Amino acid sequence: EILEKLDAPEELIQEVCSIIKNLEKPNGYESQNLNLVHDANLLASLQEKSKKTQLDENFLSEVIGRDFITDAGRGLAQELLLKSSSGLEAASN
Repeated sequence: EILEKLDAPEELIQEVCSIIKNLEKPNGYESQNLNLVHDANLLASLQEKSKKTQLDENFLSEVIGRDFITDAGRGLAQELLLKSSSGLEAASN
């Protein structure tokens, strides 16, 4: 409804609706936009969790390897979550 009120093209409306519908369970064969939004959403969720509690580096490595779809998302997650996790552990020791 929001996109319709903004006079967005029908093609864009359909793609956004598809991304929202499939966000939690993409199979990696969907559109690249869905895959990127999935990875961005997952990364944001993990970052929020890591602010509340320290996440185990093995757990993070497993999630990154298993749940991220794109190479870019996987690489960014490793950079932001694993390097910062290692740095936090070193600082606390």
